[in-house]
Amino acid sequence: MPAGPPRHGTYPLPMLAQQALAACPTLPQDAATGRASGQFSPAEIPQPLLDKLSQQCYIWHSMFESANRAMDTNSQRPSAPPELTARQRLILELVVREYTEAASPVGSRNLVANYALDVSPATIRSELARLEEMGYLTHPHTSAGRVPTELGYRYFVENLMYERELPAWERTRIRHQFHQLGLELDQWLQLSAAVLADTVRNAALVTVPKAAEVRFKHLELIGTYDTAVLLVLVLQDGTVRQRGLHTSQAMPQQDLSNVSARLSRVCLGLTAGEIAALSEDFSQLERDVLTLVVAAMGELERSHTVQSYREGL
Repeated sequence: MPAGPPRHGTYPLPMLAQQALAACPTLPQDAATGRASGQFSPAEIPQPLLDKLSQQCYIWHSMFESANRAMDTNSQRPSAPPELTARQRLILELVVREYTEAASPVGSRNLVANYALDVSPATIRSELARLEEMGYLTHPHTSAGRVPTELGYRYFVENLMYERELPAWERTRIRHQFHQLGLELDQWLQLSAAVLADTVRNAALVTVPKAAEVRFKHLELIGTYDTAVLLVLVLQDGTVRQRGLHTSQAMPQQDLSNVSARLSRVCLGLTAGEIAALSEDFSQLERDVLTLVVAAMGELERSHTVQSYREGL
């Protein structure tokens, strides 16, 4: 993960930064063009202007590095992050804990002073730089301390958080709470957020699981009144959708159940596109049902909204 724009030597600036620098009369100009060059030594750029452009340069540098990685045809999959030494694991853990508690970049002197580490600040700085090279840490600007990256947080959660077993009375209480619920997914997710927030004594956020592909699992047709029918669609990720339709005439529930069973068997595991392309000899009712199924699955495929439940805020 890029650590920001280089801090020494020269580096190319993005186009918008070049335009801003070219308009500044205090900068060195190219002898051939009479305009500010696209490359400067950081020492030659006025500090206030450099501060204003640092964030843009960082974003540009990140995009440049990402593009280089994307163009590397020899690496089809990202390589596994290098293994950390015991000291690096300790330092990464302390940085994550310090940053999540204080919300400010963590420096080497703070780590040595706050945790009585038996190493010098220079050694800590060296390890912080190494963790940054490996993508676990970054820094908002040149003189700041380090902050965890997404990779750093993920490593912390997967490797540095110590599990503890809940007391028996607490496990019994949680089981009892879920036992009182019905089978509605919304209720389970809402209670999950509440139980998690109460257990960890902190804010909790729970999101609905979202499958990579929307695939059919099961449907039921339930006669409600006269020709009115309720369609209950169940997808493989647990999502449930309901739609209403009318039949040409009232139908016994057994006939509706037979249609449900046939369509569930034919469509099992298919996507909306695959269902739409089926060439089976369907009845008019079956075609109407499949039209609603394809429409409902298509809506989910196009939806970018992630339903979330939060407690403790």
